[in-house]
Amino acid sequence: MNLTLIAFALLLISSSATAQSIEFQAEFLGDISPGVQQWQYTYFVNGYSFGSGDGFSVQFDAPEFGPISGPLSAGSAWDSLVFQTDPLIPAEGLYDAVANSDGAATDTPFSVTFEWTGAAPPGAQSYQVFDENFATLSTGTTVPEPSLSLLVAAGCVGLGYLRTFERRFRA
Repeated sequence: MNLTLIAFALLLISSSATAQSIEFQAEFLGDISPGVQQWQYTYFVNGYSFGSGDGFSVQFDAPEFGPISGPLSAGSAWDSLVFQTDPLIPAEGLYDAVANSDGAATDTPFSVTFEWTGAAPPGAQSYQVFDENFATLSTGTTVPEPSLSLLVAAGCVGLGYLRTFERRFRA
């Protein structure tokens, strides 16, 4: 078996495994006061096709979330807004993005900042994708985006494995 054929097969498998998801990167921006930190989430939307009026909402439902600022960016094809958490009602905070036109691109990341009072760093959040009538099309949980160094390391391990695999079959 040749290495090129194996690499091509792995590429096909990985590309077909691309699913609908919303990935996030969490960035610590600094301490605001004792016990209160500021963070930024940058969201990357994958595998969804949005028509005019379609969109998604990301929920800020943990009690450790404080005021949400932003959106910092969403691209010109999108209208975005935030709804603050309110512990008195109680109501979760939301980050909403709605497409302005059919086929609105998701190649520009969506970002918000927020205050965090949790002991551990903030993590995954629930989200929902909706149509122009706000009917839910799908729901899910955001997943951390792999870092570039992790991807490079995984690629190096994979290449090493492929070379070992190829040597075994040549012998």
